[in-house]
Amino acid sequence: MNRLSFLHLLLVLALSGGCAKIVPPDGGPRDTEPPQLLYLSPPNATTRFSSNQIKAYFDEYLQLSDINNQLIVSPPLREQPDVKIKKRSVILTFNESLLENVTYTLNFGEGIKDFTEGNPAELLYVFSTGDVLDSLELSGYVNDAYTGDPLGGVRVMLYRDTALNQPLEEKPYYFARSNSEGIYRFRYLAEGQYRLFALDEQNMNYVLDDPDERFAFSDSLVVPGTPSDSLVLGALSLSKGFDSTLYVNAFSADSSGFLRMTLNRAWDALGQLEVSDTTLGGHVYFMAPDSLFAWTHRVADREIEWYFQSPTVTDTFEVPSFQMAPRTLGVRKKPEQSVNSDDTIAIAFNRPLQAIDTSKVRFYRDSIAIPFGMNRSKNPFESQILGNLDDGNNYRIEANPGAFTSREGFTNDSLRISFSTHPADHYGQLFIDISATEFEGTPRLQLYNPNKKDAAPVREVIIAPESTIALSRLLPGTYKLRLIDDRNNNGKWDPANYLLQQQPERVYNLREEISVRSNWDLEIFWTLD
Repeated sequence: MNRLSFLHLLLVLALSGGCAKIVPPDGGPRDTEPPQLLYLSPPNATTRFSSNQIKAYFDEYLQLSDINNQLIVSPPLREQPDVKIKKRSVILTFNESLLENVTYTLNFGEGIKDFTEGNPAELLYVFSTGDVLDSLELSGYVNDAYTGDPLGGVRVMLYRDTALNQPLEEKPYYFARSNSEGIYRFRYLAEGQYRLFALDEQNMNYVLDDPDERFAFSDSLVVPGTPSDSLVLGALSLSKGFDSTLYVNAFSADSSGFLRMTLNRAWDALGQLEVSDTTLGGHVYFMAPDSLFAWTHRVADREIEWYFQSPTVTDTFEVPSFQMAPRTLGVRKKPEQSVNSDDTIAIAFNRPLQAIDTSKVRFYRDSIAIPFGMNRSKNPFESQILGNLDDGNNYRIEANPGAFTSREGFTNDSLRISFSTHPADHYGQLFIDISATEFEGTPRLQLYNPNKKDAAPVREVIIAPESTIALSRLLPGTYKLRLIDDRNNNGKWDPANYLLQQQPERVYNLREEISVRSNWDLEIFWTLD
């Protein structure tokens, strides 16, 4: 630029305000529209299909997203087709010969998206290698058998061979995937009877072969209907299968030889287990619902082996040498600051207890010493305080050194634990009117904290049909209700057993949360369905 041109530019800038402001272009609102399909080659619903490729053309640039899992081909192919993107088009190439006189459906799920915003395109392609398209339909709903929540992404499968072993060994003839609301739909089905099975897969091989996979099945064979009279099924309720095998998932040992084994599931038949060390002899063990704790009284100056035997599995665990150096017996858990007067007051230590010297323990209401007793819990880490507690009082436990002794001889330092009981008007009361038909087994009503779904229920009562239940002295808070129809009356919920063709025990869940307030009565009406 010469000097004259430069001066001319300065003059223009001066006349326009003396400065130039750069403003980024306005991109406008975010594009939320999915790519629009323009045409297909061969056209959708083609009969006498003989091509090895399908091409779909859209109105904008595309990208693939997890296409191998998103693309569902029914009936399934031995080899996954190749899917490629070329600007605005999708090209699918088959890697095998197709069956004769068969209707195929290809559902791309959310495997095709626009390039800029990732909006998924809808593409369902159907064709027949014969003269006609199959046209029957079937739909339904899948949910979690325990919570009742709808399950998305579940593979729902139909088998033309109706033998019971098909879901355990063979891929299905047709399959669909449930949406986020748990709804699935089969279209373009051939006439016939089918075995219906649902599987929440881990390894994507269409076969129930993993104990962690949830599944569901229909009690009877299903027959699809015409589009104007298509079959709509009741819920398929998924659960993990009942596994009678008991084994150790993981184990660890600390410097004192204390061994913890985590089991694959909760176990309540303690007498059927054997745990021992093969080197030192003599042992004690305690079992939580899904954990096993074991220890020996003796010091090991070399590696030892622990021997675990259940009715189904035998295992051996090697533990390095250890020395039980003297240490203080510590408190692992103590009462909350505020408790119910009818709660069991317990102190849990970090080592199993061997002895308690009650002469070194005092129990106070306010500043007055009161009578009490002490009880050894089934949990060897825990000691319970037995005393009469009243609503709305302050309490204190004091223990001198040496009051508690562990199995290794460790003793406590001075302990001082304070807590109070809630006043009587702190509690609320809940009345539940239940309308129900007959149950298969024992109906167990559970009130639980929705933020602690895996914790033990706050309350559990056995009810009668068409009854009113009163739950008193409830702490203020938010709760939910479920009712388990305990078919075999074993006190717990049992999942499905496919080989025995046993459905999971029915669970009813009240969807609404329940708010309990202090000094307030609440009545709710629940019709089970």
